[in-house]
Amino acid sequence: MSAVTTISAEQAAKLSDTAVWIFHCKKDTFAPIGLYADPSWSNMKKAANDPSKIRFTTFETAPDCGTLLPNHNTWNMIAYDMANTDSRYSGMKTVDGTGSIVPASEGLISWLSSQKNESNPDCSCECHNSGLFAKFFWSIKVIIYKLFSIND
Repeated sequence: MSAVTTISAEQAAKLSDTAVWIFHCKKDTFAPIGLYADPSWSNMKKAANDPSKIRFTTFETAPDCGTLLPNHNTWNMIAYDMANTDSRYSGMKTVDGTGSIVPASEGLISWLSSQKNESNPDCSCECHNSGLFAKFFWSIKVIIYKLFSIND
């Protein structure tokens, strides 16, 4: 979400079997899309074992976060599961790693909740069979752990 860092090729390789969704506004001047999100997306597409499991959403415009962060607030759209009706969000477009357009009606939380733990399909911890928000936060934990090579 409006990243100020890039997912390196090495980090993307660690996420090759992980469902990842990147969000960025094209007019974000604090975190330029070409500096952070575009290289991350390129690295993810190269590394993904199943490119249909990764997504990239761009906005033409997004709300400001104060005067120093114009067009930087993409997280409110995510918090509303892609159904925020704020008119300051414009030109939303989502593609998967194959280049296919993803319908605007498909939200992040429902999408993450539909993912399976393919690296450990026999996991007995029940974390993958719980409610939408628990699955969402579990997915975020998995991504962070894989990026930073943290072992449970």
